[in-house]
Amino acid sequence: MTQLSFLALVLLACCFLYSKPSTGLEIQSFLRNAVDFDGSSTSGAEWSYGCTDSPNGPSHWGELSPEWSKCSQGGLQSPIDIKTYEAEDNAALGPLNFVYDNDPQYENASLVYDGHNVLVKRGGGSLVINGVNYSSIQVEVHSPSEHTFNGKHYPLELRVVHQSSAGDYASVTALLEYDKEDNVMFVQYFPFLKDLQQDKALHLPVMVWTPEYDNHHYYLYKGSLTTPPCSENVTWIVLKQIYTVSPQQVEVLTSFLKTPSNRPTQPLNGRKVFSYDDAFEATMSS
Repeated sequence: MTQLSFLALVLLACCFLYSKPSTGLEIQSFLRNAVDFDGSSTSGAEWSYGCTDSPNGPSHWGELSPEWSKCSQGGLQSPIDIKTYEAEDNAALGPLNFVYDNDPQYENASLVYDGHNVLVKRGGGSLVINGVNYSSIQVEVHSPSEHTFNGKHYPLELRVVHQSSAGDYASVTALLEYDKEDNVMFVQYFPFLKDLQQDKALHLPVMVWTPEYDNHHYYLYKGSLTTPPCSENVTWIVLKQIYTVSPQQVEVLTSFLKTPSNRPTQPLNGRKVFSYDDAFEATMSS
C-alpha cells in the first residue's frame, strides 16, 4: 500500500467542527484562568488511537477511568478543526516570544516511545505568554495531523510542548505537507528509531533545537491535552505557515508506529479561535 493510500484510509476516521465570533478581550481572561494539572495520571487503564470500533479508542476514553471523564464530558477538548475564515482577528496578541538554547551539543536530549507516540525530550527553551513563562519539555510528532484547517488533514503535525511552573501547558504546533526534501528537524532523530524500545529513553548525542517558526502568524485557542486524561489547561498556538516533510520521512515514522497517532477533532462548543498577523498590528498602529 502506498503512503498516500495509507493516509487516505486514516482520514476516514472522524471529525467535528463549529465556531462563532466574540470580543477580543476574552483572550486575556482565559490565559489567566487555566486549570492546574501536573501531567500525571494514576489510572492504570489502557487506551489507544483506534477508531469507533475499538473498545479503548478515542470515543471511549472517557469511560475507561474516572480520571479521564473530561475526554467525553469536557467542553474545551482538542484537537479542533480551524475554520480559517471564521477565526477572530486579535492584534492585541502580538508576536510569539520564543527563547531557545540552540547549543548543538545539548546533553539532555532523549528519544522516547511511550507505546503511543514518539517523543523527543529536551529542555533549553521557553515561551512567554501574557507574562507567564512556559518552559519547553518535549517535541511530539503525530501522523496524520490532529488539527485541521477547513477540514483538511496534513501528513504530519509537529509540536513543541511547554509547561509553566503552575502545571499549565502551551503547545506550539505546525502542520506539515509533502515535499521532496527531508525536514531537517527529523533528520536528527529518525535514524535512531531502529534502536528505540518502549519506555526506554534513548540518549541523542546531538540535538539541535531549531524551531524556525513564523511567530507573526498564528491561531490561538483554549483547549485540552489530546491524550487521556484530556485535561483542559492548554493554550494552543497553531501556526498558519505550512511546513514540509518528505514522503520517505512520513513512511519511516508510520512504519515504526504501525497505527495512526491522531485523536479525531472535537467540537468547539462556542469557543473562540483567535487569529494574529503582524499586518493587523501595523494597521492598528498606523
